Amino acid sequence: MVAGPSTDSQQQQALLAFANEYQVPILADPLSQLRQDANDLVITSSDLTLKTCQALPASLQPDLILRTGTTMVSAALGQWLATRSCPIYFLDTNHHLDDYTKATTTQLPVSENWFFENCQLQPTATQQPFSSAWRQLQRHYQRWLARI
Repeated sequence: MVAGPSTDSQQQQALLAFANEYQVPILADPLSQLRQDANDLVITSSDLTLKTCQALPASLQPDLILRTGTTMVSAALGQWLATRSCPIYFLDTNHHLDDYTKATTTQLPVSENWFFENCQLQPTATQQPFSSAWRQLQRHYQRWLARI
């Protein structure tokens, strides 16, 4: 999942509950208000990763992307989204398709809270290794930054 800017604390809690239930990493934009959360599924190093890696390894490539919030301030995250070939679903609470990256493949005109509370998914076999790979990368960057 990619979390764009948001100030809705209920939406953030629903997003975190969904991520925890399905073990889905959240690439958190700097203005998503999720970066201060201690949840290891909240990936705060995505901007740094996307700026420094020429190409992400296959273990970090998503099968689909679920996007929330408004337009991201992270240029690296927006550019990365624009180059994805997988489906990108945008939960469009305002029904305005506020996607300046032009990366959305499907607009879902529903509130984020409604989606996260009502969506029921069947976890796949590739989900756990994908989540683990992003968490491992996050821990690596945290250790590296702690040394600075």
